Amino acid sequence: MNIIGRSIPRKEAFDKVAGVAKYTNDYQSPRMLHAKMVISPYGHALIKKIDTSKAWKVPGVRAILAGEHFPLTGGNIRDHPPIAVEKVRYHGEPVAVVVADTPVLAKRAADLIQVTYEPFPVVNSPTQALQDEAPLIHPNLGNYHKEEGVYPEKGTNIAHRTKIRKGSV
Repeated sequence: MNIIGRSIPRKEAFDKVAGVAKYTNDYQSPRMLHAKMVISPYGHALIKKIDTSKAWKVPGVRAILAGEHFPLTGGNIRDHPPIAVEKVRYHGEPVAVVVADTPVLAKRAADLIQVTYEPFPVVNSPTQALQDEAPLIHPNLGNYHKEEGVYPEKGTNIAHRTKIRKGSV
């Protein structure tokens, strides 16, 4: 039987259309905790201060992670902290995470966290990132752990350059 070009009904389609499908958020368990992220409104900024004192006063708050040094993550270059430390590099980057007994309590506490930023110039395109006067998104680019065959260029926004030497221009 040739299925190319044919519509194949998905086994979960009826449940989704009928509104009875179960998603991860639909499951609850006793003593389950909930997290809410505080995200940066800036695309590039120094984090000057994170004040969590009011958030800790919300009943049911179990943990607040902010400015913690976790191992860096990433693909070929480990350049991405799970929670921003010292500076944010993109709009929406998490700067704190509140863990609480309920989603409402987590949000209430997250809304009370006050972050003071010093905005930096933003890089809006690859062309702008390559310019000599472009702000450095990762000033420590040359110091990150990297996979074999990846060559970041220190003092630039170039994480890796590939030279292709085939064919005719």
